[in-house]
Amino acid sequence: LRSEKVAFLPRIIGAVQGPHTKVDAGANFRVGLGALQKVAVHVGGYARMVSNETKTVGSADIQPAAFSVPTAVALVGIEYSNILFGFSYDMNIKNIGLGQNAFEISVAYLGEYEDDLLLCPKF
Repeated sequence: LRSEKVAFLPRIIGAVQGPHTKVDAGANFRVGLGALQKVAVHVGGYARMVSNETKTVGSADIQPAAFSVPTAVALVGIEYSNILFGFSYDMNIKNIGLGQNAFEISVAYLGEYEDDLLLCPKF
């Protein structure tokens, strides 16, 4: 959903490494600043879902475990000329007071594209 200055940007990001699976699902609000729209502020939130496979000792059985949602992520960022400088805070939901939270800094190149509906290259 997009207006002239404000856009709602849902996102899903997934990663698999060995028996571990991680999926972040959430959204950003992008608010354009200035007449040229080269500068914008991003504010968003995500839920991080994780899953691990469990193996039975002495057996080749691999059972996928159900996803759990141990983390909530809050994000604030500044976009300048298609580069997003982000600052996020990961909050451990189960152990909120035990200091298992983390700050993260990110830099993302948003690319340039002509079609808002198709964000991948054409081959």
